[in-house]
Amino acid sequence: MGRLHPVKGLPLLLEAWSRVRPENWRLILAGPDEAGHRAELEKLIAARGLGEVVTFVGPLGGEEKEGALSGADLFVLPSHSESFGMVIAEALAHGLPVLTTTGAPWPALTKEAMGWRTPITVDGIAAGLMTATTRDAQALREMGVRGRAFVAAEFGWEKVSQQFLSMYDGILATGIGSAAMRERPRYSDTASLKVLLCATSLSPRYGGPAYSVSRLALALVDAGADVALWSADGSVMDTPLLADDCPVTRLSGKAGDAIVQFRPDIVHDNGLWLAHNHRLAQICRSLLLPRLVSTRGMLEPWARRHKRWKKDIAWLAYQRRDIMTADGLHATAIQEADSLVRLKIGVPVYVIPNCVDIPPAPSVSAPPGGVRTALFLGRLYPVKGLPLLIEAWSRVQPKDWRLVLAGPDEAGHRQELQDIVRKHGLQSVVTFPGPLVGQEKEDALFAADLFVLPSHSESFGMAIAEALAHSLPVLTTMGAPWPALTEKIMGWRTPISVEGLALGLAEATSRDTATLRAMGARGRTFMAAELGWDRIARQFLATYATIVAKSTALGGQKEKFH
Repeated sequence: MGRLHPVKGLPLLLEAWSRVRPENWRLILAGPDEAGHRAELEKLIAARGLGEVVTFVGPLGGEEKEGALSGADLFVLPSHSESFGMVIAEALAHGLPVLTTTGAPWPALTKEAMGWRTPITVDGIAAGLMTATTRDAQALREMGVRGRAFVAAEFGWEKVSQQFLSMYDGILATGIGSAAMRERPRYSDTASLKVLLCATSLSPRYGGPAYSVSRLALALVDAGADVALWSADGSVMDTPLLADDCPVTRLSGKAGDAIVQFRPDIVHDNGLWLAHNHRLAQICRSLLLPRLVSTRGMLEPWARRHKRWKKDIAWLAYQRRDIMTADGLHATAIQEADSLVRLKIGVPVYVIPNCVDIPPAPSVSAPPGGVRTALFLGRLYPVKGLPLLIEAWSRVQPKDWRLVLAGPDEAGHRQELQDIVRKHGLQSVVTFPGPLVGQEKEDALFAADLFVLPSHSESFGMAIAEALAHSLPVLTTMGAPWPALTEKIMGWRTPISVEGLALGLAEATSRDTATLRAMGARGRTFMAAELGWDRIARQFLATYATIVAKSTALGGQKEKFH
């Protein structure tokens, strides 16, 4: 994507493409023609027999450009010379890995594993194409995610604005300009940010989002930010997830009143589809107030199919526009980020995982022997795949094991599950204790031998993180974005099917207690090292600062509150 001009090295790229001829790939050359160079390129394409795989789409701008970048798998810039290579930065910002030449000053591409730089020759570019086009889609996406994170950290508006402000201060220090200008606020100071976190509910019965949002608020305060919480159902005012004397500001009433009262620099909303999510989007648009939206897996394919006709109407009526006018989307895993990118809505996607507190280990471990426990802990809801789990359990019927399905009933799903249990005669080994919170929840996690989450789709899988933090090995499906379970030998991931879960259950329940405890210990160590709240809070603050700095540079929101 760029000018069709000799300096861009496109004849070298076409010659290289004709040598490699990568299978199941096409090459799109997008950009305005300069000096009649397109005709020269078209002759070369015809001479090399590439007419079926190389196309010219002309100059792209606006949504067309965003759609092209979001829909591509690899960005190629074979230039002879680039002073910076702005298109490389744009490609990385859109989550695309990049193949370029040493004519572009981007050594970070190889250093940070975001792409490749080749000699400015046909042989060099051909070797690069061979390497890049033989990578699988997942590997390319992971490189693209690293690129997006790199650009956000190194070339975001927050950092660039700070550099300009430092330059301006240097000029002012020489006596040029007024002293008053030196008092302008610096949005790069993340600790000074005012962040309004919004949620549907902060009641423990609401599950993972209630916990993660309230816990994020505390972590952001610990990192120095000024944080307020608002929930649509008013539960923020008395939620047990926050201590009475915690330093987070709690806001009640209507969303608009909360925003006017707190006057935030940024609103971080959690969730989609509901009336209060739409209202927050409207208010933020009217105030030019930056808004980050955590989609919470609600745009994953399975979630979109569930109650599809209602969501299709909402998507056309308001939800698509509400997402497109957000300043950023937050995903908790690469799998969810990929789903958002495929929507081609042109909004930056930031990948920041959830995490949990690491609880103190119990002073005495349960003695080995006796009946062991496989625990599910979460909402009793169709997305969780519990009918598949019960069917699989009926096939395996592991000796000296019981299955505990703990959590609140939603949409009458518990009755459906109990009917399946009775059908297979499992009443003596499958129990439903209802929702567990507080000490009851802690006791259940520490007393279990295996955690099971057979979900069709999870944006993150907060319950998995909690189980690992409690030293429990985990059996889940490919619907949960936790490849680390198998990579770090902390658990198992199976296909989303009765057969897959049955194989996983047979494997997990055949392990002795010592082996399961060793896997759980690895999980606890992994959680403590990789997903601490202080680390996550810093990532969110950097994301907020990037969004706010960009909004400010474009004529932000501050005056709207006066």
